[in-house]
Amino acid sequence: MEDITDMFPVLLIDDEPLVLRVAQALFTRLGFRCDTASRAKDALDLLTSGSYDIVVADLHMPNIGRYELLEKILQINPDQNIIIVSGSGVLFQEDIQKHFGRNIPFLSKPFNVSDILETLRILDITCDAPCTRGNTSKEYPEDFLR
Repeated sequence: MEDITDMFPVLLIDDEPLVLRVAQALFTRLGFRCDTASRAKDALDLLTSGSYDIVVADLHMPNIGRYELLEKILQINPDQNIIIVSGSGVLFQEDIQKHFGRNIPFLSKPFNVSDILETLRILDITCDAPCTRGNTSKEYPEDFLR
């Protein structure tokens, strides 16, 4: 496994500001540099102009179809590491695998550091941040939101 937390940024895509702030706090605490986008168009602009090792995306975004956002991300970079975020339960992994020909891991909201680490392992990415030890709470501490 490769430890890349200090080398490449993460793009977080979600239309809910609180979810973006919490996700940014969690990924930053793990040592990743994060950019955020609350609109699909902004996310696609960032992807076109920059390079991200991981894209963490809620596919239930306004003004764009669920698969359309994923398709556009993969058009920009067919090898892009993607984590899907879902607040509406388990996504249909079979449908995504059939539609895109690959497994794309997902995180269910709410998620915590342990959930992120487990999902990163699926992508064969590790991180060694001090906060990775013993944090299994689904609650978001107050200091994450500042």
